This record gives sequence, C-alpha cells and structure tokens, in this order.
Amino acid sequence: MPAGSCPTKTKNARILFVTTFDSCNPVFSPSVALLSSILKQHGFPVFLHVSPTGETGPAFRRAIRNARPDIIAFSIFSSSWGRIRPLIPAAKRAAPAAAIIAGGYHPTFKPEDVLRSGPVDAVCIGEGEAAILEFAESIEQGRPDTGIRNLWFRNSAVPGAVIRNPLRPLIRDLDSLPPFDRDLFDRPDLKLLEDSVLGDDRGVYLKASRGCVFRCAFCANDGLLAFYDGASSFCRLRRPERVVAEAKLLTEMYPGKNLMFYDEVFPTKLDWLARFADGMEQIGSPPFKVLGHCSVVNEKNLSLLKRAGCVRVSMGFECGDETYRIRRLKKNITDEAVYRAFRLVHENGMEPMAFCMIGLPDETEEQLAKTLAMLKAVKPGRVGTRLFEPLPGSPLYTYCLERGFIPGDPEWVAADEFEFIRHTHLSREQLVDAMLEIESFNAVVSRKSREEAVSAPDLSLCPAGLSEPEEFAHARALLAKVAADLPASTVERSLPPGWHHRGLRADKQFVVLEIENREKILPIGFTARGTSANLFTYTDDYDISFLGDDKDVLQDADVRGALKAVLSQLARPEGRHPRPRAPDARRRGGT
Repeated sequence: MPAGSCPTKTKNARILFVTTFDSCNPVFSPSVALLSSILKQHGFPVFLHVSPTGETGPAFRRAIRNARPDIIAFSIFSSSWGRIRPLIPAAKRAAPAAAIIAGGYHPTFKPEDVLRSGPVDAVCIGEGEAAILEFAESIEQGRPDTGIRNLWFRNSAVPGAVIRNPLRPLIRDLDSLPPFDRDLFDRPDLKLLEDSVLGDDRGVYLKASRGCVFRCAFCANDGLLAFYDGASSFCRLRRPERVVAEAKLLTEMYPGKNLMFYDEVFPTKLDWLARFADGMEQIGSPPFKVLGHCSVVNEKNLSLLKRAGCVRVSMGFECGDETYRIRRLKKNITDEAVYRAFRLVHENGMEPMAFCMIGLPDETEEQLAKTLAMLKAVKPGRVGTRLFEPLPGSPLYTYCLERGFIPGDPEWVAADEFEFIRHTHLSREQLVDAMLEIESFNAVVSRKSREEAVSAPDLSLCPAGLSEPEEFAHARALLAKVAADLPASTVERSLPPGWHHRGLRADKQFVVLEIENREKILPIGFTARGTSANLFTYTDDYDISFLGDDKDVLQDADVRGALKAVLSQLARPEGRHPRPRAPDARRRGGT
C-alpha cells in the first residue's frame, strides 16, 4: 500500500470489531468470534461493539474511545449494509489514525461499492481467517502489505483505483481452527439484548460444518461456489468427536440453554451422524436445534438426530407453489417432499420449524395464498418468515436488477421490508396483511408448542385464515369497530416526536394502523383473541394483555386502552420488549 494509505502503529495493534444485530443474525457472530480467537492467539488485543440500529451517537464513540483501535473491522451482511454504512465515516472521525477493513457477505460480493462508499482501506473477499491476521501483523510492523490474498485495497496513489489480490484456497481442515472466542460476547449488556429479542428461543451457537451443497436462487452461497469454481471441497465437516467435545463444554458453561447449530444444513451423512449420536449420548444427549433440508431428511438420519438429543429441525419450503419453488427459486423439492419431511420430523418426536418468504419476484396473489396454506398444513411448532430481499451474489439479485425490480444505484437502501423490490402483482396492503397473518399464526403455534407436543400435519391443505373459537370473532369485530371510531388526533397525540398517523383500516382478521416519519412507513397490526390483544410490527413485536382474568367479554373501553398502551410503548423506546423472528442461518448474507 502506498505510504500514508493505511495508518499504522509499530506495537500492540488493537482491533475493534463492529457488528449489527437483527432477527436473522444473532448477537453472537461465529465469524467474528473465530477471527477474534485467531488474533488473540497471536497477542492482539480485541474489542467489540454491537450496534442494533446503526447509531453513531455516544455509545459508538465511547466504544472507540475505550478500545483505542489501530484497526476497526466491520462485519457486514447485505441486510445490515444500510445500518453499517453511516458507522464507517463516524468511526474514521472518532479514530482518524485507525485502518478500516470490512468483511462478510456484502463486501465479498460488492467490494468496490464498499471501498468507494467511505473511508474503507481494505475489504476481505471470502474466508478471512488468514487475511485478517496478516493484515494485523502488517499494521503492527508498520509495513502495511497490499499483497495480502483475499484482500482488496483502496489505492490512494491513484484516485478510484483498487488493488485486487487473488483468493487463497479454502480452509480444508476445520479442526485446525481454534474455538470461538465466546468471552468477547460474554457481556451483561449483550446478554440482555439477546434475551430481550429471542426470549425463550435463545441458545448457544456452534457449528459442525462450513459450506452448503445446494444452489438456491435466493441464496448468496451460489455466488461463493462460483468464486471457487464449484469446488468439491466447499462443504467441509469437523470431526464429530470434536463437535461433541465442544457441545459438552458449552453445556457445562451455559447450563439450561439449548445448543443452536448454525450450519447452513446440518450434516446428514449417516456414518458421521452415527459417531455424533454415540458421542452425544455419552454426555447425556443435551438438547440442540439444527437447520435441515426437506430433500435430505429421512427416517434414518432423523432417528440418529433424535438419539443425539435434537429437539427441533428447521426447514424452509420458501413458497407454497411447487412450480415457482423449483423453477424460479431453484429449490428442487416437490410439495410431496415438503409434507413428507415435516411429517417425519413430527413422527420422530422433534419440533419442526418452517421457513418461508413472501414478496418474491413476480409473486402472484394465488402463489401467496398457497404459501400461507402450506405453512398451516405442515403444522410447524414455530415459524420463521420475512419479506424477500435480493442478496448480492444470488441469481435472484441479478434477475431483479435486469428487470428493474431494484435500482442499480449502489447508494440505494430500501425504506423498509416492503420496498426491497418493486412488486408487480401484490400491493403493499396485501403483503402487510400476509405478514400479520403469519405472525398471528406463529404466536398461536409457538405458544402451543411450548405447552404440548404439536400433532403431525394433515397433508390436506388448510383453508385460508385461522380456525378460532366464536369469542375470538367477537373480539375481532369489536376491535374493528373501535378502530373505525378511533380519531386520528388520538393516535397523533400518542406518537413519538417525528412520527405521524398515516391511516387505519380493518379487515376480517386485523386492524392495521400505519404511522410514518421522514424515513419509513411502519405498519402495526392488532389482533384480538378472547381476553387479550396482540401487536405485530416488522421491527418490534409486543404481546399486550389488557384484560384481567375475571373478564370474559371485551368492552369498547378495554380495546381503546390496549391501543393507548401500545402507542405509549412506541413513545418510550426503553420500555420496548422486541421479539423479532428467529434467526435463519440459510439467509445470512443477507442470508
């Protein structure tokens, strides 16, 4: 690197990692934890700042001041790029002498955009374990090296020029890597943040493998495989004995918490699973959860997972329309395979979790209805869903660009989830209602799964809408009446500064209140069930119980009171208790 391009210090280079946190990416970042472990092994002090919202205020400046970093490393998913981007210039202002490096899925697929977006000195492409260490060593030695493989550098000697280095081979032996640095994340503030968001779904994260054999059109793994020419070594496994040893240690360190395997798809090779199950049985079969795939689960591997202690298998069918799923999403599973997979998980005594997406490119009203119907037909114990977001590196990202569903401007960031792409057949209101219906369904089934085992799925498609007792219908009707009578001025007076009442409407299932500020529109859905009301939004979820146990009939004033309580919570951020959807490792690049 040309002199002055990347500031240096000669001794004790200090590294500050900066990450964000959302419903798809938990507070604990396996990649950051591994990089930190490698750096600490070589004597580098490492610090961490987690920013859920991308705030550049006092907390961020205090983190930089306390760390006194020589390197600030940003871990960036495509889904978090809009929140991370303002932090980069803020970091440079707070620590002008620090070198700034960015890694993760988004810099991997958009390296030049990231380099040109602000004062970024280098970006990491692909795996970063060796690259970050070499970068830190070069800063420590006062001789910044621009020839480090997997890193691209801003060339300050030639405005706009980029130094592009080749990729190094993939790490073949995962067991050669050190354990995650969990101490980095073992802080009271981060525990409180994750507990408040994930609630009873929190756990301890670990991995048994790296890479994915599938090439779904919505996933950035397709782009990673292209980087390595579809290398057969892209999917790599740790030895099962090493995984069991880590599981034993984690159950001792974090008693009472489930183990959450963060693999794209948990290993299904029978010989590997047999050794894994034998080892897990020897340590008491501690409960754990995995991500699976409908095309590979079968009686044999599920029985081994159950013997090992598995309590949940999460699988995605993404879209309820078989033709669209196979042809457009390149997820080659039939409807029959979906139903069979969920049935087998049920029959083997584990909880199935279902993933789906709505707002897909060219999705029609009929296809959306099929997705909602399939979601209910497989009878999951929990649901994970989100609006489709085109991820750089995925075939559907290119598809959306070519058809003008997203702009080509690298500075563009969607206002909210409903603006990720231009929808050709579905309105914003239809997507809002679908998300609310799914969230309402999830509230019912997740509560039921905590109380009793979920019955095996009926393979006939369920009718649209939820099946509810008669008193629920009364509750909905009353909620709709109150909504119709609720003056806009009442809503306006209850909102936080900068927010305004946009509109309120009611249908057979929900009352949807829309509020807006200068940056986004926030839809809030209310649904009443007997003696309680629920509020669902797409950034925060709250359960509001507003009637005592001695009441069995909703009164007009009760519902008004619930609306007032919800709006007052919006006005007091410190009083919120968010519950975003459960993490979905398959989409973390933004996947």
